[in-house]
Parts: sequence; structure tokens; C-alpha cells
Amino acid sequence: MTRQQRSIDKHQRLLQAAEAVVHRQGYHLTTLADIAREAHVPVGGIYYYFRTKESMVEQIITARMAELTRRMEEWERDRPPLARLEALVDIWREDSEIDARYGCPIGSLCYELSRAGARMAGLAARPLLLLREWSEKQFRILGAADPGGGAEHLVMALQGASLVGNAFHDPGAIVRETDRLKTWLRQRVAN
Repeated sequence: MTRQQRSIDKHQRLLQAAEAVVHRQGYHLTTLADIAREAHVPVGGIYYYFRTKESMVEQIITARMAELTRRMEEWERDRPPLARLEALVDIWREDSEIDARYGCPIGSLCYELSRAGARMAGLAARPLLLLREWSEKQFRILGAADPGGGAEHLVMALQGASLVGNAFHDPGAIVRETDRLKTWLRQRVAN
């Protein structure tokens, strides 16, 4: 393994550790030392990759955006629009246990950073905006009367499911809401 490959591997480990720690304990309670410990990296080495907590959260959000985009592009290649929206809902179903424990990694960070100033709040909202815009595109393809309203409802319902599931420590609440959302999606297409 070359030096450059080791550096990329170390950066990936640190980024994955940062995502996990921030999700578990929140942005404000997380220190760079927590991330170094999680990644099994000396704390001094972390500053090469994350000079500040702000740069760390920027990289977390960028990684989440890339993962969402990757999934959406994959769904667009091999599924019709309704199945794409259902696949989005399935993410919440699949993550119901961890979301019930820690909240949605996207929504929780948005909520926490909404008080950190406009720049950080806007940055944190980017994944939710991406979800809404992509969902609106799917509703438009399906011929929905109000694609923007459908997309907004879907994203808000998913975030609400995570919030309530987390508040009650009940992954079943998230699963039940994903079932209701899939029924709602099918009914919208049928009408």
C-alpha cells in the first residue's frame, strides 16, 4: 500500500468515525479526540484531516450528500418512480433501530446546527433539500398534481417518524410510519 493509499484509508476511517460519533453523541458534545479514539488514530494525526470541528462537519455532510446521490442514481437506473420513492422510505425502515436510539443522522444534525448560525444551519440542511428536490422530481414524473407538496410531505413525515421513534425509543413507530407512507404513495399514484 502506497503512502497516498494509507492516507486515503486513514481519512476514510476518520470520516466514518466522525459520522458515527456525531450521530451517537451530537455535534456539540463531540471532540476531535473522541473521533481519533473511535478511529484508533493518535489525536495529533487528526488535525491533518480535520483542522476544525466545522471542517469535520462539512466533510460529514459532503459524504452524506455523496451517498444519497449514489443511491438515488442507482434507483433511477433500475426502478420506476414509485419504486424509487419506496426505496427512499425503506432507508428509514432499515435504519429504524439506530434512528430510535440516536435519531436520524441527517435530521438530528440539522436540528442541532440550526442554532449554530446561518452558515452551519444551511450546510446541515443540504441533505434534506436534496431529498426534497429528488422526491419532487419523482412525483413530477408520476404526474402528481402537487409534486412539491408531495415531496415536502414525504420528507417531513420521514423526519417526524425518526423524531417520534427516537423520543419514544420505539423503532416500531418508525416501521409503522414507513408502512403508512408506502400506502400513501401508492394511493397518490392510483389517484
